[in-house]
Amino acid sequence: MSYWLLESTADVGIRGFAKTPESLIRELTLGMQHLQLEKNSLKSIDTITRFSGIWTTPPLDHDAYDLLCVSWLDEVLFQSEVQDRFLVDLVGKISSEHGKLQFSGQVSYVDCTDVVKSTEIKAVTTHALSFFELEDKQISTHPQIDIPVIEGPGWVGDVYFDI
Repeated sequence: MSYWLLESTADVGIRGFAKTPESLIRELTLGMQHLQLEKNSLKSIDTITRFSGIWTTPPLDHDAYDLLCVSWLDEVLFQSEVQDRFLVDLVGKISSEHGKLQFSGQVSYVDCTDVVKSTEIKAVTTHALSFFELEDKQISTHPQIDIPVIEGPGWVGDVYFDI
């Protein structure tokens, strides 16, 4: 686990750290999913029947990883709320064609009726959204005391959710 909850007055956020942009999107996705679950249901999720599939974002007309991440998280929320598919794991890939970014995930999911949610996420926001690369030995700090100092190389991202 390489994500931490961010404090906010009206929303909840997550800071993530990973070695690649794809793995950072994975960390932020898993953080969002765990945020929604009832604490006691975390243990039982390993005993539930899992399904697999490929979920993909629409191509974006720009090369902004932060907005690609928001588009992916929106897709995960759509799958949960509309298709009753609760993502539990993924391996992702970013592709770029003709200047357009797209994220595809080989996902593992369970039926939403098999999980107990305690927090409803209404939307992924762009408020204080960040997604950036740290060079070797470069550090990133956060004013929240329980967020550790992160040292590169790697990628750092912050995303907030409307709950």
